[in-house]
Amino acid sequence: LAYAISLIYLAYFSQMFGNAASRNHTFGWKAEEIVEQSRAQIASLIGAFLGGWFADRWMRRSERGRIYTSALAMSLLIPSLFGVGNSGSLLMAILFLVLFGLGWGAFDCNNMPILSQIVRPELRATGYGVMNLVSISCGGFADVAFGALRDAKVPLNVIFGVFAATAMLSVILVLLIRPKPDLSR
Repeated sequence: LAYAISLIYLAYFSQMFGNAASRNHTFGWKAEEIVEQSRAQIASLIGAFLGGWFADRWMRRSERGRIYTSALAMSLLIPSLFGVGNSGSLLMAILFLVLFGLGWGAFDCNNMPILSQIVRPELRATGYGVMNLVSISCGGFADVAFGALRDAKVPLNVIFGVFAATAMLSVILVLLIRPKPDLSR
């Protein structure tokens, strides 16, 4: 993992020569931005490993183990979104983004296995494609909505509160998934 991360940094910083600690020029700002983004991405990768491991263990006791793991992971997004929207410092915002990354990774790594519990094998590629389309479309709409709300001077904590409420609704929807017994294992 450390080797893969260092290769990513090496590839990026071979093109961008800024120091993330230098805050008085464009190169430093761009380097700082990539370092900040990488924290949430690394957390997401760790969340994927942990979420997969945890779901695999829970599946030994319950056919809904992956669903419960996914719902728990999605539940981490709720406080992280509230936290980012209400943080008073950059450090707190980063910590909440790391929590978001952990939750997102653990949620995301269980999507295809859950789909395999509810969809026949010959329809899974289509199902996963539709899931990805819906996911990226929602992300795109959220970006547009975020920009429009910011342009309308809506406070960040309200915007992130709406996103947290959406995550809460997603938890409920995930818990409503019922595996088909003949496809569960």
